[in-house]
Amino acid sequence: MADRPTSALYANLFRVGYNESEFVLEFCQSYDVADAPGRDPAIVSRIVITPASARELAALLEDSIRRQADLASSDRARPGRTTGQ
Repeated sequence: MADRPTSALYANLFRVGYNESEFVLEFCQSYDVADAPGRDPAIVSRIVITPASARELAALLEDSIRRQADLASSDRARPGRTTGQ
């Protein structure tokens, strides 16, 4: 798998569905309704995972969000430091 090139897709809308044995995560691109009236968001990726994997993902996201917030607040506390450096 390391030999394959990777690509990144932008998503700004997320949907979650579930049943007793799986979670379905949809990552979508959505644009202002005025730009595209009646147009549904474009699904850029759909991932199906087990409940155990969903819990692991939730914990990972929670930890990452906390760490990013800590990093952003420490950057603001340093004089002369601007965002993105």
